[in-house]
Amino acid sequence: MRPMRNRAFLWVVLFCLCFTPLLFATQAEGAKRLIDLEVEEAPQYATVVLYTDGEVQGYKPFFLQSPPRLVIDLPGVKRSLQAQRLQINSPFLRAVRFGDYPEKLRVVLDLPEGLSPCYQVQRTAGGLRVHIGRALLEGGSAPVDPLIQDFGFRQMKEVSRVFLKVKEGVKYSLR
Repeated sequence: MRPMRNRAFLWVVLFCLCFTPLLFATQAEGAKRLIDLEVEEAPQYATVVLYTDGEVQGYKPFFLQSPPRLVIDLPGVKRSLQAQRLQINSPFLRAVRFGDYPEKLRVVLDLPEGLSPCYQVQRTAGGLRVHIGRALLEGGSAPVDPLIQDFGFRQMKEVSRVFLKVKEGVKYSLR
């Protein structure tokens, strides 16, 4: 009986060694490098596309006044781009700057003076899309606080999950 138990144990160990890497290989890799940046212009907004080598995990956007700028912290990401500052000079965006820190990459979008920005950050499989619009201070609307704060997709063993993080107080239903 003892050799049979040993053989079964060896089969279990062999199975685990062979198939454990496959379980981890299907999970999305978190971004480690910012590899490119693109600016797309439209009449009412501009879009800054940050291309990374994986899905950005736990990014933190926030807005600062004087001078107006949108800051996005990307934890665990390093910069592969050579330039530390990119001059843009569009109606919605003056420049893009990068701050390298040991634990994160800080992306700073310098905005024009006298404009109250509306912005939205969307996570994609290969980075972030940052939409920047504006409302003139005199008579314009206030910046929009997005109702959806984060979203994503997770592939699991037998099911897939889409998740949304919404602003507190938002009413929703599942169908």
